[in-house]
Amino acid sequence: QPNQKTGLLDLKDIQGYQFARITIPSEVSKMNLSPSGPYGLLLVPRAVKIVNLYLSELYEKYPEHKGTGYLFRPYTDEFNPNAQYASSKSMFEWVSKNKSMFADILSTEQLKNFSSYDTRHTGNNLIVKKTFFNDPVLQDAKRDVAQYHARHKGIKSVNEQHYQENLTEDIYVDVINAALNFPFDEHELEEWEEDMFRKVSHTQITQMEKNQKDY
Repeated sequence: QPNQKTGLLDLKDIQGYQFARITIPSEVSKMNLSPSGPYGLLLVPRAVKIVNLYLSELYEKYPEHKGTGYLFRPYTDEFNPNAQYASSKSMFEWVSKNKSMFADILSTEQLKNFSSYDTRHTGNNLIVKKTFFNDPVLQDAKRDVAQYHARHKGIKSVNEQHYQENLTEDIYVDVINAALNFPFDEHELEEWEEDMFRKVSHTQITQMEKNQKDY
């Protein structure tokens, strides 16, 4: 839910990390079959900044609907808070109109070819192919987290037991934080990587000590 006063997304502490949480209802999901799951969808701080930039521009034009309605609306009906974008055409139009908001993280060439498909495809690749864990539980859960986060239907609906047998909120948070919650500044990224390495090493040492005690 957005902040009641500002209508913007607030960052909240979730399992020790800063995220905003949004919900995608089935009526605006692809083929009405891909709503967000029981943990919602986690947005990292950089994504929250971009969403709030869009919302601020939207509220400047339509202040009477601040904090209400659907986040993404068809290009021709953005004045209507209840307008739904559940089609590839309307989502393509929204991305084409608003992709300039990504100028601080995408090159001119990338912006030129940017599409809504890229967001899912890139997010999936970052989680599954570019993020690695020494913790076997998190490593094994990456693909399930990617499916959940992208709201892919798979064999069964995203909300069904097929996706939830091993995916807890703790695992979802840990994987998304490691895969997507990184700084873009090179110096800050190096510090972030070192901090993540220390946390992983501490977790491994703690687990080794526990295993020794159990033995």
